Amino acid sequence: MATTMDISSNPLAKFSLRTRQNTILHTGYMGTIKYMLQTLIFEEYSTGLHAQIGVFEGQRVDVNTNEEVDCIIKVRMQLNPVLIPHASSSSRASYFLDRECRALRAAQYSGRTPDFVACASEVQDRSGFYPGGYLDIIAMSKLPGKPIAQCLGALTAADLKVIKKDLAVLLK
Repeated sequence: MATTMDISSNPLAKFSLRTRQNTILHTGYMGTIKYMLQTLIFEEYSTGLHAQIGVFEGQRVDVNTNEEVDCIIKVRMQLNPVLIPHASSSSRASYFLDRECRALRAAQYSGRTPDFVACASEVQDRSGFYPGGYLDIIAMSKLPGKPIAQCLGALTAADLKVIKKDLAVLLK
């Protein structure tokens, strides 16, 4: 598995995917599929793949059918391999993309994981961090609910005690 580091401690922070919020990634033949990247949820730098990885809330739009799907979009964008001495090849990144997509497809009917929506391996255009480098995209359904951090403020001490007790039982 690829090693990652928090983006805030990354010397390559100028390549933050935060700059990609509210932008569109065009994919597919003649750009018939586009991904609208809305809110950045998570970002990290993969030292093993020399790539920025980001998870966005967004939409997958099929231009031909006008189908719009609200989804979670994971983006892996290769950086210029000249910037570090031992950058990995794009074939290694392709392996990880294939493996991750197969795992999502296999587990999608378990009721515990997001549904697989789509995946694509593209080449970055001149708007990318490294034109000609790979641009991997995985789209999956949004799971119901909201982040626990948004709920904690509304919980009482008694609520938290019950949750802690129930989690202890579940994890045994």
